[in-house]
Amino acid sequence: MRRVRGPRLADAGRGYRLGAAAARTVRYVAPSGAIVFSSGTILWSWGLAIVEPDARLQQVTLNVLADMGVQPATPADVLITDAQSPNGEQTLDTSGNVYRPVAGGRAPGLSNVQASATETEATISGDTDLPADGQVWVRVEIGDTYLPPIVGDAVHREPLTAHKLTIFGLESNTTYYYQIASADEFMNVSISGVMSFRTDGDSLFTRVKQIARPVYRLARC
Repeated sequence: MRRVRGPRLADAGRGYRLGAAAARTVRYVAPSGAIVFSSGTILWSWGLAIVEPDARLQQVTLNVLADMGVQPATPADVLITDAQSPNGEQTLDTSGNVYRPVAGGRAPGLSNVQASATETEATISGDTDLPADGQVWVRVEIGDTYLPPIVGDAVHREPLTAHKLTIFGLESNTTYYYQIASADEFMNVSISGVMSFRTDGDSLFTRVKQIARPVYRLARC
């Protein structure tokens, strides 16, 4: 089981709410003797190498393949092969070859959440009462229940108590809504309420871009 956060399908798929959840993986042996593994997500490969490498997901994958009789030729230093054994009920930490308990901790307390914006970007900051990571989501509309399309997000993985995340590529003179989240090392998550900021008015660059956009579209036709 792994704790995760982000937009979650709600009300039979009609919309999304920001929140935390537990993602469960399953490994079992079928009556035929085949070993079956279900990651519980289509994004498992993201944590293996390219998008957000995660030593925990890499270790689980190594373990499953080892059960199937396959061993890595060149395992990463943070992974444990069958020739090694960690001490006690512990798990790999994503920062490297460090072991920590698989449960415990508490959700960090969020405070001083605020945003400062220019014409095309915004910096969202906040504090936590214990070291934690941080993530912010920004969108252009807000409903009573559901999460409209996200126009930007930013994240930092290192544990901090002072958080600052910047969203780029925003439209000028526009109201945006945002929420910030933070999680401790055990993925106990706190998510702020919905807040808003407004980007500054049109600049000369923005006006030129708005004029050039329909001309470019006409030229393509």
